[in-house]
Amino acid sequence: MATTVIQNKIEEILDKVAIALIQSPTSCYGNKEKVQLNQKTIRDGIVSLGKSSEEKLIVYQKDIKANPADLISEINQDDGTTTTLENIATNILPDTGVTGFIININPSTCAIDLITTPASSLYGGDNGGLDITNLLQGTNEETGQVNPVNLGQFIGYDKKSENIDVGQANEFLDTNIFELIGDGASRQARINTFFTEFENLTQPPPTFVDEDADGLIDMATTYDTTNNITDNTEYDETKSIVRLISNEQENNENQSLEYLRNRLDDYLEDVDDVPGPPADSRPEYKNQSNGYLKFRNLNQGIIIRNVNNEYIEGLNPETQDYLSTGFTITMWVRFLDKKSEGTLFNFGNPTRETNPLGFKLETLVNEEQRYLRLLVYDGFGDDGTNPYSGVGHWYDSHVGINDTPKVLSELSTIGGLESVDITQYTTVPVNLTEWYFICATYNPLVNEQASQIDILDPDYWRNNMVDNGTGTPSGQYTYNSGFGNRSKVEIISRTQLLTARGYKL
Repeated sequence: MATTVIQNKIEEILDKVAIALIQSPTSCYGNKEKVQLNQKTIRDGIVSLGKSSEEKLIVYQKDIKANPADLISEINQDDGTTTTLENIATNILPDTGVTGFIININPSTCAIDLITTPASSLYGGDNGGLDITNLLQGTNEETGQVNPVNLGQFIGYDKKSENIDVGQANEFLDTNIFELIGDGASRQARINTFFTEFENLTQPPPTFVDEDADGLIDMATTYDTTNNITDNTEYDETKSIVRLISNEQENNENQSLEYLRNRLDDYLEDVDDVPGPPADSRPEYKNQSNGYLKFRNLNQGIIIRNVNNEYIEGLNPETQDYLSTGFTITMWVRFLDKKSEGTLFNFGNPTRETNPLGFKLETLVNEEQRYLRLLVYDGFGDDGTNPYSGVGHWYDSHVGINDTPKVLSELSTIGGLESVDITQYTTVPVNLTEWYFICATYNPLVNEQASQIDILDPDYWRNNMVDNGTGTPSGQYTYNSGFGNRSKVEIISRTQLLTARGYKL
């Protein structure tokens, strides 16, 4: 089945053929007898070829319907192949390089030639075009079906006239004909037209931003001057309805978007009368302590010691019990700037070059964000907590994200820490007025060494996703999977915490 484009091209060819035939010499096709022989009529209830002057003519809407035999006929070409009308139409479409074509009737042979511009090698080249005579007429040898010449769509008329008595005609003819005057478009059609015109006569809305940081939105000053149609606007299809009443001129009085908006408000009072938010019945949170300890300057801190024993329980640097029992550090912190970084809590110095020891909770920054890291040095190894054959090893709280996997064995050297991307650590929101509750934990029972290093889901490394041993996230969540990080840092803002507990702030 030919596409619509090809069908239209075939119709164009047949139209030009018919015009060329009727304009050809009378010795070829341009005579009344030839036309009548190829016209169709209804005879004995059957569509028949050849019409007399007394019979009624059958006229088709399209030449394709009038000459269906043209579509199935074939002709031989000079190269020994055959072609059809559909093939010809396909090869003279605009994208084939053919810009046009004509139909020529040879006055001596009455042959019908199709000539392309520029000349096409497919259709005769410079040798006068392609002879399509046998494609448009003849008799099928197998079926006996006659393919008439494409003259059957022309209607003949006699060159004669009759004198009409206008006075007598008015006695019988009503010249006031109102039935031809339409009632106008329907109400719905007018509404549809209104909204279509509105879309056509407006531009996309401008971008509103608070450019001067005064809390009020601003708009680019060039929008109105670029888009508004004004009294002195020359013919310009890009100009649109004026936006503001203040920019209306004589030709656009009461015809701006602002004026239209104000009119619409009169119809939508019930929509605009929106009830306010429901009363907040939540209780207000009251601080449980009388105050807090505040570090006013950098490098200030607190040293915690046990006055009754040499060491605080669990923090014996000789036994390093914390490596086998684990520990948790919690604190409330408010960050006063975006640039400072340092230690929030430490025991010993896990990153010193000689005899590193202990752990630290610290904050790191880059140009855009603040991060938190818990770093634990496990260099003891005798109790089996260190799986790296007694070689010093660090456990820190970074996770696998996006295209950046978790670093494991590289942390057996201090250089391994430098291979960790800072964005893999816990992010602190940028809000200098907010308090944050930080919870840092070290759990030696987590099997970090056997964890799936290819998994790039942070929830897996926070011990909250079941390990399925496949190297891909299982999607099954749990409170403690036993896999992932031994060291992890979690954070929640005061606002989030109190809201989750049902308090009003």
